[in-house]
Amino acid sequence: MDNIIKKVQNIMESIKSIPLSESAIGNYRSDFKEIMDFCQKKDLFSFDYEAFDAFMQYQKERMESRQIKQRTYLEKRKAAWILAHYTECGEIDLSRHRYKTCLLGPVYSSILTEYSKKLRTEIAESTTETVINSIRGFLLYLEESSCYSVEDISTAVLKEYIIKKFPKWQGSMDRQRWVLRNFFKFLTEHYGFSLQVELLLSNSAASPKKVLPCWQVDEIKQILSVIDTSTVMGKRDYAIIILASNLGLRSSDIAALQLSDVDWKKETLTLVQSKTNNKISLPLPPVVSNAIADYILNARPKSDCSHIFLKLTRPYEQLHKGVGRNIMLRYLKETSIPKSAWDGKSFHAFRRTVGTGMLAEGVALSTIAQTLGHQHIDSTKRYLSLNTEMLVQCCMDIKMYETGKVGLS
Repeated sequence: MDNIIKKVQNIMESIKSIPLSESAIGNYRSDFKEIMDFCQKKDLFSFDYEAFDAFMQYQKERMESRQIKQRTYLEKRKAAWILAHYTECGEIDLSRHRYKTCLLGPVYSSILTEYSKKLRTEIAESTTETVINSIRGFLLYLEESSCYSVEDISTAVLKEYIIKKFPKWQGSMDRQRWVLRNFFKFLTEHYGFSLQVELLLSNSAASPKKVLPCWQVDEIKQILSVIDTSTVMGKRDYAIIILASNLGLRSSDIAALQLSDVDWKKETLTLVQSKTNNKISLPLPPVVSNAIADYILNARPKSDCSHIFLKLTRPYEQLHKGVGRNIMLRYLKETSIPKSAWDGKSFHAFRRTVGTGMLAEGVALSTIAQTLGHQHIDSTKRYLSLNTEMLVQCCMDIKMYETGKVGLS
């Protein structure tokens, strides 16, 4: 990330040197912040043309779903291209640019379509998009290398691709290898691909995974205490945080909640998770149902929209799926909780808090996975690293080993 941050700083310095209004400069700053958040989420350590395509595909979907306007989309495209061009060519170009879309030939386009259909039955939609964007870049490289069919692919071309592309994905080498391994497995099963690529795409060692923190009970209380629940926004945001901290729901799932998802008599909440497409049904503790009811009865704008949580201004539409981030930015600055970039103290940390809390109470991993809607239990196992009390029980006694350092004696 340091590489991207440094480039963004250089670009902003150049932008400030030209006659632009403060609002225009502020828009650039906001767009670059969103790009950096995107790179952080996708584990990107370089924002090249391939990353540009992935970012703009995401923004295009937001525009098509009316989360952002076309003008906003075009502004983000401008900022993203400046950064991608700077990464690829080493120069900051602030001039107008005519954008061209690289299209695959009919053979690879057909293969990518079939592969995309298969992926969508196996992994989450957001992960599918990331994988497809990576494979599209690989297929474009094959065509640039005069490999126009599966039979043309050679280990030499694959090796050249790895050498050229992989250094730009420093923090996600193993993930990129997995993407290619999975794609070649698909080619083998459906297109008779027989080239042995296992050695080139094998992982040399297990990759370290960063353990992000969860919220402490006193920190959650502090965040809730600074929310003014006498206002419409306060009642809404309070209910959203109560939902997240008690049920571990993702921001996108909370934004998508429908009024019909709540069964007040049975005191349950039923929803289909946007990331995994899993249907889950969760019990509604009184503190959660009371917060939701208070918002609906006393603060929710009158609207035909079927979603529970709505925007504050007309036409009172559904909240965007990234609302959690805005809520945390709004209230964290009012608390004494220390916050730094990429420290994991985010809206998603409420989800880790719920999983870790269940684990501390002795709930089985399979039950936690079912509650949180994880498709694979490996996703749930990461919460083991957050339970320090249980980890202490796993420590080995080292008294039998002689040490020369006072701190270990």
